[in-house]
Amino acid sequence: MQKKKIILASGSPRRKELLMRIGVDFDIMPCDADETYDDFLSPVQVVEHLARQKAEIVSKMVSDCVVIGSDTIVSIDGIILGKPGNKDEAYSMIKKLSGSWHEVITGICMYENDKHIIEHEITKVHFVDMSETEIAEYISTDEPYDKAGAYGIQGIAGMYIDSVQGDFYNIMGFPMAKVRNMLKKVSAIDSMKG
Repeated sequence: MQKKKIILASGSPRRKELLMRIGVDFDIMPCDADETYDDFLSPVQVVEHLARQKAEIVSKMVSDCVVIGSDTIVSIDGIILGKPGNKDEAYSMIKKLSGSWHEVITGICMYENDKHIIEHEITKVHFVDMSETEIAEYISTDEPYDKAGAYGIQGIAGMYIDSVQGDFYNIMGFPMAKVRNMLKKVSAIDSMKG
């Protein structure tokens, strides 16, 4: 049973869809947070910082609500791969991921008035060895350009992923089990529908 109003500080259709699957009612207030960060931060620190920033901004505009902020990055060998700005960047990212393991890290922050909790989820993902032709064909689609690491597992890139260790939904940007547990921690819910 839901006990508090919930606001998702994101315009991501994937996060909206996954939060709906949890079975809670929520409103959406996308947040235009500054997504720059200090270079000395680790990938985990980056996602937690950005998730907190998004939740904090929206929480200042509302009261008596639980605000959920979230951010997802792709990291390989400690290097963060953001959203590619062009084909060259997309090629470089997919070439780096090809035949390798990488991490998808999501930070989640829940704010209620002036109190907050922050957690993160890490999922390891392995890409098959992609040929130059496969990489070229993939980056010629529209898929890579609005996604961290130049791919979304729910799209074409899914056929190049042969192993996942951890929460699958984290790769889509919203680890549902973690979010559910955090909602229970902040007493926004008692139990889930379904």
